[in-house]
Amino acid sequence: MRSLGVFFNTCSSYFVHVPKQKLEPIFLQAKTILEQAHISEGNIRFYSDMFQNYRTSQLKQFTPAKASIYIVSFLCQRYGHINDNLTNGFYRGIRKYEQSASQYSDTQIAKEANRLSKQIKKVSDVLHVLANSANDETMLAKALLKNIYKILPQSDLASVADFMAKVELDKKQFIWQYYRQNKVTIRRNLRRLFLTLEFEIDKAHFELANQIILAKQELRQCGEIKTVLSQKQMFV
Repeated sequence: MRSLGVFFNTCSSYFVHVPKQKLEPIFLQAKTILEQAHISEGNIRFYSDMFQNYRTSQLKQFTPAKASIYIVSFLCQRYGHINDNLTNGFYRGIRKYEQSASQYSDTQIAKEANRLSKQIKKVSDVLHVLANSANDETMLAKALLKNIYKILPQSDLASVADFMAKVELDKKQFIWQYYRQNKVTIRRNLRRLFLTLEFEIDKAHFELANQIILAKQELRQCGEIKTVLSQKQMFV
């Protein structure tokens, strides 16, 4: 219990309104102390709630050991709540951008489908050009293509052909287009949350945990993620 008393004397100024980054080293020490004292999660919640009902002057009347139990319990609970709030904010942000990207993709697919449907009408003109040039032995392929491209641009040939063959437009293509167009905003809103969060990952997926650690290191050192493990590597 002596360690609890020492801990109380070193962290009494961190009771309330402390940023997560400043709480982290104290949280790690508090967590270790609570584990060594074999205090259950239920009791940690109880002591944390009780701590918030006491004034500082009342805490000072307790023995250092007793006061420290309340202090460390509160710190652990507060740290957990902060991380939970940040996690919820992070996932809300992800869902928001996923929904926006999906809506953007649907809109672009509708626009592209409408544009290509108009281009399909030009296919008959292309066929007429081909039919009229079928018996013209002096017509070079280059000249023939030039006449076709006047009607239907070369850049649209493959897209129109796929559209006519009922090939679905690639939704993912437009989703990633949205992410590229909004990468500055996404990076500004999600990166700091990602770097601040602590992820609890099943030990069976240690490669995923390593990926997250590596990603955070590269973001801090290089400003971008340079190494991405494959799904096979992460979930072997």
